[in-house]
Amino acid sequence: MLSTVSRFVLRFLGLASLCAVALPSFAQSPLSGKLLYNSELVRGELTCGAGTCHGPDPSLNINKVKNGDTPGGIVFALNNVVQMSGLRGQLSASTLADLAAYIDTPNLANGPLAIAGSTDLSFIATSVGASSDPQTVMIYNVGTSPLSVTSVSSSLADFVISSNGCSAPVPADDSCSFSVTFAPTASGGRGGSINVQTNAAVGNPISIGASGAGISTQSSATTSTASLGFEPLFIGQSSASQTVTLQNAGNSALTLGSVSADSVNFSLDGGSCSPGSVLAAGASCTVSALFAPQSAGVLQGTLTINHNGVGGQSAVSLTGIAENHPAARPVFEAADTTWRFAEILTGAGIVTVECDRSPEPLPPGPWQKPPRQALVIPITPQGQGRPAAGFVV
Repeated sequence: MLSTVSRFVLRFLGLASLCAVALPSFAQSPLSGKLLYNSELVRGELTCGAGTCHGPDPSLNINKVKNGDTPGGIVFALNNVVQMSGLRGQLSASTLADLAAYIDTPNLANGPLAIAGSTDLSFIATSVGASSDPQTVMIYNVGTSPLSVTSVSSSLADFVISSNGCSAPVPADDSCSFSVTFAPTASGGRGGSINVQTNAAVGNPISIGASGAGISTQSSATTSTASLGFEPLFIGQSSASQTVTLQNAGNSALTLGSVSADSVNFSLDGGSCSPGSVLAAGASCTVSALFAPQSAGVLQGTLTINHNGVGGQSAVSLTGIAENHPAARPVFEAADTTWRFAEILTGAGIVTVECDRSPEPLPPGPWQKPPRQALVIPITPQGQGRPAAGFVV
């Protein structure tokens, strides 16, 4: 009779019902036949090895069991012995062959016999370059002597043996396990097998199906803004930095190339986006730029970050305005005697100037009537260290 462990394994594999037989059947295998002989082939029916049937040892020929030393002999008994009628039409040809082989030569049924707890591994869809969670495969020794698992291999590199606990001999009625992960190397359906080689006389190698789907990977970059606009400045001044954030919005690593601004009026001012750096999916970095006009008018440029994502680069437009443009701050060169600039910038504070008495014209502005008075106020323009003076009309 089989041990408790063997019976548990047989029931686990579905041998309690022929509707779900998972035990590999080795045609004309005495060792496999021994398992079948001592298992409940149909729920509610006695095993062949039951004491009231043929007993655990076919060589004793209890109830003429030796008449079943061929598949035809077993079929004849099923069709003519009332006590065996429950098995009629329920046994496959390979099952009949294995049973007959054991009944004919029971002495050949000794030794290790390996059975896998899984006949197929199905993995969830996984991104190319990533790895799934591992799945565990149990190997049971339902034989009579120690089982040696000599190798566990995969027919396809996508299915990786991530751990192997079957390196030591497995005693009879014991088990070991190994794990498999899915790491697709290409998109689409992927299929292969896990092959387990043992020292068992039959059933080598054990083949376990493996399947999964690879998801195409793609790196894609997005920027926090499509454009940067800077305040109007005088030629020679520098603005405060403005920052752009670049994020990897794809599902694979994004490698950065060169980072540049294509105009002398704009320059990079630090940040964490540097050539050669790699952003994992969802990660981000920053680039800062400033405006330092070298000529008058509306000035434009482009901040470009090259990468290996979709499109090959991310671009942010840059715009700034320098003096002599209607939107720029007016520049008024006036004598100190009229506007008292030197006096103000040395600590005099705010002064009032009568515009109609000034020989210096005021710069153009939105006002429609000639101004009568101007307040001259000391200020420090953005990005310029030296003081200057401005006025409010």
